[in-house]
Amino acid sequence: MTETFQDQIKMALYDLSDEVKMQLSELNQSTENITRGPDHKLFERGILLGYLQGQRQMIHGIEELLEQSVSDEVFKNELADVQSQLEKDFASENQTHNDLKAQTIVTPEKIYQSALALSHTYEIQGKLYIVQSIGAKIKEISLNED
Repeated sequence: MTETFQDQIKMALYDLSDEVKMQLSELNQSTENITRGPDHKLFERGILLGYLQGQRQMIHGIEELLEQSVSDEVFKNELADVQSQLEKDFASENQTHNDLKAQTIVTPEKIYQSALALSHTYEIQGKLYIVQSIGAKIKEISLNED
């Protein structure tokens, strides 16, 4: 029995979801980064959490998109639109971060805004990773059908 396109995408999403859960579990079991410093370790943990949260959000979003799509082609087009928007958001966040870094007067508010832009950048990277992974799966499915 051959799997349908949607079944194959769902399986890829389940695999990605399991991978994210495993990474979150490993991060939470790591005692060195939980609540104690050093500060750079807490920062690393925050960035990784943002990246993983972006992945989780996108997995959920793609699952909903898959359920709501009336056809495989509609799903593919909507996923391409999502990827395009994420790439624009990524470029915008990078520009914001770079603009804040270029400012010569450093204030606590500017440091906070820069860290926030960096956090959003990693969250978007997590989302992009999921979209690109599903895009690769779609290409693989298409090649196997030909």
